[in-house]
Order: sequence, then C-alpha cells, then structure tokens
Amino acid sequence: MTGNRQTARQLPLGQRETMSYNAAGEQFAKLTFNNEAIAMAYDEVSRPRTITLPDRTRSFSYTASGQIRQIVDGSDTWTFAYDARDRLKRAEDAFGRAIDYDYDAAGNRTELKTCASVGATCTSRQVVQYAFDDLNRLREVVATLDGGVPQTTQYRYSDVGSRSGMTHPNGTVVDYTYDARNRLKTVRSAYLAALVHKASAIASAATLLALSYTVDASGLRTQIAEERPGDATTPIYTRVTDYTYDAVQRLTREQVSGNHGNPDRVHTWTYDAVGNRLTQIATVGAAPSTITSTTTYDYDSNDRLLSEADVGAPSGATTTTHTYDAAGNLTATREGTTTVAQYTWDAEGRLSGAVLGNGPTQKSIAYRYDPNGIRRSQQVTEASGAVARTEYLVDPNQAYAQVLEEWTSTAAGPLPDETLATTYVYGDDLISQTKLALAGPSVTSVYHYDGLGTTRALSAYKVDAAGVPQAGHGEITDRYAYTAFGESDPAGTSGDTSGSSENNYRYTGEQLDPNLGFYYLRARYMDPSQGRFVGMDSFVGDPVEPLSLHRYAYANLDPADRIDPHGRFSLSEEGVASDIRSILANLQTDTGFALMDASLNRGEFDPVSFFGTAVAR
Repeated sequence: MTGNRQTARQLPLGQRETMSYNAAGEQFAKLTFNNEAIAMAYDEVSRPRTITLPDRTRSFSYTASGQIRQIVDGSDTWTFAYDARDRLKRAEDAFGRAIDYDYDAAGNRTELKTCASVGATCTSRQVVQYAFDDLNRLREVVATLDGGVPQTTQYRYSDVGSRSGMTHPNGTVVDYTYDARNRLKTVRSAYLAALVHKASAIASAATLLALSYTVDASGLRTQIAEERPGDATTPIYTRVTDYTYDAVQRLTREQVSGNHGNPDRVHTWTYDAVGNRLTQIATVGAAPSTITSTTTYDYDSNDRLLSEADVGAPSGATTTTHTYDAAGNLTATREGTTTVAQYTWDAEGRLSGAVLGNGPTQKSIAYRYDPNGIRRSQQVTEASGAVARTEYLVDPNQAYAQVLEEWTSTAAGPLPDETLATTYVYGDDLISQTKLALAGPSVTSVYHYDGLGTTRALSAYKVDAAGVPQAGHGEITDRYAYTAFGESDPAGTSGDTSGSSENNYRYTGEQLDPNLGFYYLRARYMDPSQGRFVGMDSFVGDPVEPLSLHRYAYANLDPADRIDPHGRFSLSEEGVASDIRSILANLQTDTGFALMDASLNRGEFDPVSFFGTAVAR
C-alpha cells in the first residue's frame, strides 16, 4: 500500500495483480492475475476518459453537468440523455434499441417506454406507467404492449410501511402479514372471489399458495409451512421445510416433508473453518424408497473447488474435477477423464464463452456484455451448426439491471431477422412475462413469489381483445420447488414442480441459464449444485461479516434468509432487500449514474471494477 492506495494483491498460491497510480491518485494501470494489461486515462476532473483493454478500448463522454452521455466500447455505442434535473431520460443500447423515462415532481419514475423506432420521439412498443401514494410508495403499475389491453398491478401497505398486499393483472391477490418486529410471517396467494374462470377441479379452493414462516430469536428462518389446493382425497396438500444452522449461522440442514406423493428429503452440509463445503448428504424419499448420496469436496489454498466425489450416487461412485485460471475463474469441468465443460473469461472477469458436452450433442455459447458488465446477448451454436441468438434490452435505471425484452434470431451476428420474443413487466419485482408468437396468441404468465423472492408459481393471464377474461384466466400453470441453494427439488414431484411454461426467472427471482445450469447474478454466475459462484469475487468482503470474506460462497452460506442479486455481497430479509432496492433506485433516478459518482466521492472508484459490474463496491 502506498498512501493507503492498494498497489498489489497476492493470493495464497502466488498469483499476483498490480495497480499503478498517477500523481493525482488515479489508477492508470492494472496488471491482472492473468497477466492482462489494462490502462485507464482520465479527464481534468478525474472522470474516466478511456479504458484500454486487451481486445478493445472503452471511451466515455459527459454532459456539461457531468452525467455520462456516451460510452463507446470497441465498435459498440451506448448513449444516454437526461432531463433538466439530470434524471435519466433515454438510454439507447448498442443494438439501437432505446428506453424512455418520465418522472413526477418528487423524482419518482412515472413512465417507461421501450421504443420500436428511435428518433426525436419514441415510437413506443411497451409502455409501463407507475403511480405512487403520498409517501412515494409504488401504488400501481399499468403495462400496455403494442396498444393492447392494459395490465394493472396494485400494491397495498401497512401502517408501518410494509407491503400488506398486491393484486395481479389476472385478478389473483397476495396478502402479507408480519410479526411484532415486522418480520415476514405469512404470504398467501389466492383467487378473487369474483373470479369464475377456474378449473373445475379447484373451483372451491380460493388459495393458490399459502406460506407461513417461523424464525428463531436471532431472526433466522427455521421453518416454512406450505399449503396449496389438493384433490378429492387430500383437499389440502402440505409441505413443511425445516432449517438448522451452526453457531456462525451457516445452514447445515434442510428437511422437507409433506402429505402428497413422496416429497420427503433431507440435505445436510458440513463446512471447514473458512466456509468451504466439505460434505453434502442428500436423502431423498421416504422409506422404503429412500435414496442417499454423499458428496465430499476438496479445495486448494485459494478456496477453489478442485473435486467433488459422489460416493453414494444411485449410478455408482463418480468424481468431478475442476480447473481455474490465475484469476480464480472456472475454466474446465471433467467427469472422470472426460471434459464436459470448458469456460473462457475476458480481462474484466466476465464469462465470455462456454463449450458444453462432446460429439453430436456439443454446443458452444458466446456471451457479450454492456459497459456496466450486464449481459446483453448470448449465442448458442450446436454441433450441427444451428445458431440461436438472444439479445437483451436491459433497463439500467433500476437498483439492479433488469431485462425488459428478449430478441431472438437463428443467424449469427446482429441481422435484420431478429424477432421480439419476450417482454417483461417490473414493479417492485418481476410481475409478468409475455411470450410472443409468430402465429397465434401470445402467452402471458404472472409470477408468484415466496418470502425470499423465489418464483413458486406462474398463473395465466388470458383475456380477449376487449379485456374480457377467458377460460383459464388466473389459473396456476406451473409450480416450482427448490433445494435451499436453488437446485430444482429432486423430490419435488407430484405437483410440487409441474408445468411446462418457458420461464428462466426462478430461484430468488433471478435468471437461470438453462444451458450452463448456472444462475446469472449480474456480476457473476452461481452454480446451485455447489452453492457457490464459479468466479472469484472482486469484492474483498466486510470484516464485520467474516463469512462475506469468502470469495466464492453464495449468500454467506445462508440461502434460507439471504439473496445476492448482484453477485458481489448478500442481503438479508426481504424487507431489508426492498429498502436497499428503493434507496438505490432513487439514486439512479435522481442522478442517472449516481452510483459511480458516489464511489468517486468516497475515493473508492476503480473504473475496471465499476464498469464490470452493475453495482459499485
């Protein structure tokens, strides 16, 4: 350290990165763990002007008031416009797709429009309007796609400000209750009494899903009791999940039981002193059909997972090994002697490609990101040469960047044959997705969450052109059940996991990459089978929370209570997460790129780290 500026980091196995500074204290050079040189230059007021990476140069220009006006990243350009109060007015991405915003006098975002064509005015495709109460809390969201029937979502709040309920566009309602300390106690999703378009088998059942939470003296969740509509023999299906923790609040046991089918399951975990998972014992099913598997894990001195030995799998003992680059990013996975996956990373630590499988089933995937490190496209190429490309229109004007639209193509590279495939509507969380069909009606699904923000069900939104509900409107189409770390529940049969709707937003409401089997959490990808990230965290952690110092562990090893929507550090309790979302959202709407400004003011700004993640350190 020189003048309290960090000049080098060295890992236990000897990998080293170095940072250099000019007389003004600005970091102008960095040599990464992978020996990749990155250079930075600044303007006269210490704002980043260029970042020179091994494969391209990223340049920045600013408005007179200091907001980012344009970012040129290699051959791609992003532009931003602001209103008189420096609130983000338009964001246009490298594909020429734009989002327009409007605000009220208090700074609340009142309208979002995605633009079918970009000019002086936006020819809108998707219009979302937001209304707020006298305390500036979100009260209503009205979404319209291509001039169709408006879809309205409404929110309600308790006297102390917690969300007490909401009504979805398809008439389903959600009610929340809290204990004396304002901790979430129950979540109940139900049909409105007036809703008549229900399947006859559940016509008498108003409740879609009811969840009750029990917490211990420290606030950790110890039990979740679920109820949902059953059948003639068992009118109410139940499912109970119990959690156990060790002395430092790491989850050590998850036990699931229920009265329908065979949902019984127990997972137990042990850890070493720093938080590496040493063993996992999974017992699935009730006697006499119980299946038990034991997995042991081995690590190097940098806490990188080297091997997983499954000594009790039904198919016999298997060993999976992993290799990494010098920066701690996963580069290959082998089952026995067969390489089943290979991964490549760019100089900013972002996953740039993957090769999965072998022979005729092999596929390769290429990923691209925007200057904030948010994924903007992926292209999957099959062994046959068939190509499937998806481009994402991302809303940067959120606490966490969110996908508003997905565009697809069966040709490599940006070409005019792209088709708008999916649209998403957000309020406090993702409200609905609409899958657009080339022929026939579009399919809209409404999301139902548990107290962690995990998708537990989808329900149908079915109306005619006049907005009149049709058969199936409001019915549950899909249900999801998970293990604590986000795997699809291996015992979640007989209705706990059901349905075939195309949906990637699942565990903690985040995006599953179905090819990788990883959850994309913006800055990093998380493997739910391991309960850890596949790349090393650039955030060094908080000494006040020792578990946050681990560079790979997900959610401080407490996935029953914590989430990590940005891939850098975990947040606890839905209420706390919502508060942070609101705070960060206000920062973004007030000043556009205020998070970068805040980092500059704190003297913590590292341009490479910031423009490789959506949230400042």
